Amino acid sequence: MPVITYSLLRFSAFSNAGAFRKAAKEIIYNAIVFAGVFVISTPGFVPDPLLFWQSLRHVSHQYATGHLGYTVGALGQHGFLLLTYLALVLTSHWPVVSVTLAALTCLGIFILWKERPATTMLLLCTPASYASVMVCHRVMFARNYLLLAPFIALFAARGAFQLWSMPYQIVWIRRGIITGFILLFLVT
Repeated sequence: MPVITYSLLRFSAFSNAGAFRKAAKEIIYNAIVFAGVFVISTPGFVPDPLLFWQSLRHVSHQYATGHLGYTVGALGQHGFLLLTYLALVLTSHWPVVSVTLAALTCLGIFILWKERPATTMLLLCTPASYASVMVCHRVMFARNYLLLAPFIALFAARGAFQLWSMPYQIVWIRRGIITGFILLFLVT
């Protein structure tokens, strides 16, 4: 969905009559690339699609009903645990470092939203839609949320850059921030 939205936003800036055709062509190309990557990364789909769909239904049922010690309450409890995991565990096993990176992530989202709201919306819609679908399930595996890490890293880097680029009258403040960030990333 973000790729389709990006294609539409990219070509909607052009006022000529061929903009819709270009956007449609790019969406079709992206769908072909998606289908190719899906077939390559899911080789069992091609020789036995029936078994693939049965396995998919089994896993879907398991996520809806629960799985041993990984069963949580859908929505509220799952959402709370996910937020706790993202803010306190995913980025570091030290809570202080994790909270610092979470704060940098929030700062990065805020700054990027002020600079480029459409780009920020595109970057946020993938993790937000994924998380909103996953919290509806009753099974919570930490590995399912690893795909959120690159988005967190991107926004945290933008937040760190914002702190770095602020004008400081005293040189040691900037050096202290750099030293802090280096220690933060080395410790993590």
